[in-house]
Amino acid sequence: MNRVVVTGVGAVTPLGNSYADIVAAMFAGTSGIKFGDVVQANVAKITLDVDSHFDHYDLAATDVFARAAWLAYQQAKTDAGTVVDGVYIGTGAGAAHEVSRAILEYNERGRARPNSLVSSMSSGAASFIAARDNIAGPVFTHSAACASSSVSIGEAYRAIKSGEVSVMAAGGSEFCISPVLIAQWRAMRAMGTRCSPFGADRDGIILGEGSVVYILEQRERAIARGARIYAEIVGYGISSGSETVTKPSEAAQCAAIDMALKNIDPDCVTYVNAHGTGTPVGDLVELGSIKRMLAQGVPISSTKAIHGHLLGCSGAMELIACLGVLERDQIIPNWNLANPDPAIPQGINLPTTVIDCPQTIVLNNSFAFGGTNVVLALSK
Repeated sequence: MNRVVVTGVGAVTPLGNSYADIVAAMFAGTSGIKFGDVVQANVAKITLDVDSHFDHYDLAATDVFARAAWLAYQQAKTDAGTVVDGVYIGTGAGAAHEVSRAILEYNERGRARPNSLVSSMSSGAASFIAARDNIAGPVFTHSAACASSSVSIGEAYRAIKSGEVSVMAAGGSEFCISPVLIAQWRAMRAMGTRCSPFGADRDGIILGEGSVVYILEQRERAIARGARIYAEIVGYGISSGSETVTKPSEAAQCAAIDMALKNIDPDCVTYVNAHGTGTPVGDLVELGSIKRMLAQGVPISSTKAIHGHLLGCSGAMELIACLGVLERDQIIPNWNLANPDPAIPQGINLPTTVIDCPQTIVLNNSFAFGGTNVVLALSK
């Protein structure tokens, strides 16, 4: 079985548009969350003018989530300096803007634009990348709510490990900040006003948007060509299970952690990037899962406090945090955690300042509505 490494990173996010800028923001606690006048809520939006990079043909035939994914892919491929065999992109809402636009146009005019069908496809990002770069290998879109991009990365890892391909682009893209979506989250009483995962004052999620794409590569191939290696993916766990569509299951989360750590001593885990959405129930269930499966005192943090919840792209966004922790041998703290929830179990370590901590194995948790639970394990 092949070993799999990360050799390229590309990103368009609320914290910046490069690996270096995003990692710097995560360690400095620089927030990308601001009040959005259009949606009347605190949200984390990108600052890059994505549309300025495309002509009117591409603007008519794609949604912004596909265009941003292409920019992230270009950056990742240039960073890796290699050809790509296939592309997997995860998304929760897909072409949400184009779908909303098509509905509005139909209601107003009783007709649809000629390009509205293709621009509204949830597979638009992966297909756009493949068409633009003449990729003839496996091209697929994974949609599993908040675990979508982690599934794409995990399945790309699996494809390279099995020898199906040598190099894959994998990640996620999500652009669905809109008045309608904000109203849906508010109706469910899950929309927060201030993002403070694990805090006693937490009141729900803050929505974010962006696209993050990685180049995954067979390790010996990467070494042979002298590529920069960010990290090695050493485990991928995926499980299904939730008590309700929205309430997570501790047992199912533990199953995903256990699968990711197959043939790895759990005591070797030195950092966990938690899914940590800032919801009262979800945060405590996840901390209970970590306590059951890992050594007491392992540092845990959620970076959603400063970039919001990128939904289907959240796992890909937070994998950057894992790479940064491995690179620096330091822990990204839980920004905004001034008053931890008194219900947090004993022995849980939630740092609130940057601390030095030599790294061995880091975990990236993505636990989605609907019960798809994904854990990625990485090492230097």
